[in-house]
Amino acid sequence: MTGNSLGFAGSTTVVAGNLKVNGVLGSLLTVNPGATLSGIGTVGNVILNGIISPGNSIGTLTVNSLVINPTGVYEAEINSMGQSDLILAAGPVTINGGTLAVSAAPGIYLRGTNYTIIQAGGGVTGQFATTLLPSNVLLGVNYFPTSVVLTVLTTNLDTFGLTGNALRVAEYIRDHMSADPDILTIIAALNTLTPEQEQKRLIRCILPSSKL
Repeated sequence: MTGNSLGFAGSTTVVAGNLKVNGVLGSLLTVNPGATLSGIGTVGNVILNGIISPGNSIGTLTVNSLVINPTGVYEAEINSMGQSDLILAAGPVTINGGTLAVSAAPGIYLRGTNYTIIQAGGGVTGQFATTLLPSNVLLGVNYFPTSVVLTVLTTNLDTFGLTGNALRVAEYIRDHMSADPDILTIIAALNTLTPEQEQKRLIRCILPSSKL
């Protein structure tokens, strides 16, 4: 839905399928097991027994409050440019167990990059009982009084096939460099390259005058 139903005072139950909200839905919203709530709109108070998946890919879904019950699943997406799905709550978010399922787009993820996936003006209570994390990046899940944040624990730059100066530069980036706007720009460029192109680009990082 893309309209504005802020004044609707009733309740809505998503029994099955995917309710994609790109507008405003002000009612109490219950998402049943097997059903999905998604989109980049604004909804009222949400009781989650099914799936919540913000965005139309990566994006922010705004809620008044959110209760995640044991059958509830939060499907969160992240990418290597520091972008992530976000549930933005004006009020409280209560996590009564449930599952956090994170998917990470292909790319090079820098150690220390933080992804806020829940931000709650009324505070965050509880934790997920089950956490399903991607295999292509090592993540930690951190619970704070008003937020839930994913943190990249190790840079996942693949050094397979690299030699010489290119290998040394790649190892330095992997082992020492944390999230930084300039480094993210370099990473974005590397993400588009083949392994051979990546090796040449890494050599250029330390040999600006190289004709490679």
